[in-house]
Parts: sequence; structure tokens; C-alpha cells
Amino acid sequence: MTHHDEMKLAKATSSHGRRGLAATKAIVRFFVLPQAVWLLLACEDYQPTKVPPEKAFFLPAPTEVGIEAGNGSLAITWTFEDTGSVKEYRIYRQDSSGSANVFRRIAATSNQFYQDESVKNGVTYSYEIAALNKFGVEGEHSAAVAATPLNLLPNAVILREPTTVQGSVSSLHLRWQPTTDADFKSYQLMRSLSIPVSLSSTLVQVFTSSATLDYTDTGLAPSTRYHYRLYVFNQSGNGTGSNIVVGTTPVNDPPVPVTLAQPMQTPTGLRLTWSQSIDSEFHSYRIYRATASPVDTTNTSSLLLVINTATVTEHNDASVKPNIEYYYRVFVFDRFGLVAGSNEVKGSFTP
Repeated sequence: MTHHDEMKLAKATSSHGRRGLAATKAIVRFFVLPQAVWLLLACEDYQPTKVPPEKAFFLPAPTEVGIEAGNGSLAITWTFEDTGSVKEYRIYRQDSSGSANVFRRIAATSNQFYQDESVKNGVTYSYEIAALNKFGVEGEHSAAVAATPLNLLPNAVILREPTTVQGSVSSLHLRWQPTTDADFKSYQLMRSLSIPVSLSSTLVQVFTSSATLDYTDTGLAPSTRYHYRLYVFNQSGNGTGSNIVVGTTPVNDPPVPVTLAQPMQTPTGLRLTWSQSIDSEFHSYRIYRATASPVDTTNTSSLLLVINTATVTEHNDASVKPNIEYYYRVFVFDRFGLVAGSNEVKGSFTP
């Protein structure tokens, strides 16, 4: 490069330098200096917040924590002296079905009480309360307290009037409305021959499913009034009785007599056959035999056989003696003692 060229480059560089310096001065004047002045003015009014030393520490635990159990709820109360330093109270809960010693925060309140409606009857819950100061620092937790919500009285159901059962004089059918109790445990059906009907009356049946809404009570006496009451029990063992209803079983008519056929001789004796009893309260057949007519049913020696199955309708009398006439009758007994006798037949065994 010649000396002339070097002079031209230095001149150009000097020119650019002067323009750059002018631009820098303009930026400082119109942008940097106003911002600096604004910051200085703002700093003149700034006062740093001072945290009182007593509020920089944890708040003490709330005291006198108590719980009142209700139906599906628990009411928790507590006390705290320095309420002016409290922003809110935090409620922690642990239930008996969860992990041991695990408390989870469930709510926060500015009051010194809390109504927990998210609990289940029969489950034990433990609570701890902590105060939060106005700077967001949570204080010490209270000692844990526990309680179990109870459904003191389940809702009663409506029991319908009993109805008779077709073909039976010893049964009554009962129906009732379903329970609305959330912690249902069982129904207990009670029966009595007179009022009152209570838990000291005869226990008919226990139902552990709330979906069971009817029952047929069997084994009753005919022509008899029965009083019923249905109790609803919850998981806490508390029960509520329904209304009392009355039902009467039908009149028991004597069984229909069976027809006894003429005896048929067999190689070993006389064979008896008769029509089957269809009595709904059938108890037994009783075969009477005598050597003279009419057959004396008052004489216990005349009773030949007792059959307790309605479908058994024949018997081979192998105890007969040759050439003697025997007279027979079959009586049907129901389980209430009513009886009906068949026709009388005679036969003899000839060797």
C-alpha cells in the first residue's frame, strides 16, 4: 500500500469514528439518561418490607381441638389465641382404612371450625389442625384427635299388609319399600301374636341385602292373626322399626279323603292301594285294620302303619293270617291334626 492510500484509509476511519461517537451520545441522551432518572426517583419512595421477628417463626399449634360426630359428618372445632397473625387454618385428615400416620390436607378455612361432610359412617377419622401465618408459613400441627361418624337412627321403611299364599293355610307373604340408608347392614323381620311388636318378639328372618324386598313366612297356624314389623339396621348397630302390619292365615279345611281299593292277594299277604292325597298341609297316612266292621280307630291296636310321604300309596300287609276276613281304612292327617278317613274295604288271605 502506498503512502497516499494509507492517508485515505485513515481519513475514512476517522470520519466513521466521529459519526459513531455522535450516535452513541444520542442514545445516552434520549434513552439511558431518562431511564436512570426514573429509577432514581422510584428508589427515593421505596421502603423495604420489614418482617417482625415474632412472625418469621412458626405459629404454635391450635389447642382444644374437639370433634362432634353426626350422621355422615364430623364437626371439628379448635382455639387459637393470636388470631391476628393467622391467614387461614389448614385441616389434615387420616382415615382408618388408609396408610398409618399419613395425614392429607383436605380443606382450609378462616374460621375456627370445620364441618367435614365427606366422611362415611362407621369409619374412624383422625384430624390435625395447623395455622398459616400471613406470610404463608405453616405452623405446628395440633395433636391428632379422632372420631367416628354414626348414623344414629336409620330411616324406617314402609311394610305392606301381608297377603295369603294360594293353596296354603300356613303362609303369609310380606313386601316392603327399599331402605334409603347409606350404611345399611340388614333387615330384621319380627313377628308377634299381639301388639307391640319389638326386637324382643320372634325373629322371623335376617336379610343382609338391601335389594331383598319380600318374604314368605311359612309354618304358621291356620286361622291365626299375626303382627309383623321390619327393622332396618345400619353398620353401627342402630335399628329403626317400620309400621306394624297384621295378617290372618286362611281357615284350614279337613283333608279330602282318599279312595281305598279292594285288597289284592299276593304270595305273602294282602296288597292295599289308595289314591294320593293332595292336601297342602299333608302330614301322614294312617292305615287301620280290624277283624270286624266298622274299623275301630280308637283302639291303638287297630293302627297297622303310619306313612309320612304323600306319594306312597300302597302297602303289602304280610301279617295277615289265612282264612280270616280283615277290614281296612286309610286316614289322611294334616299337620294341624285335622283328619279324613277313606272308605272301608275287606279282604282275606287264602293260601
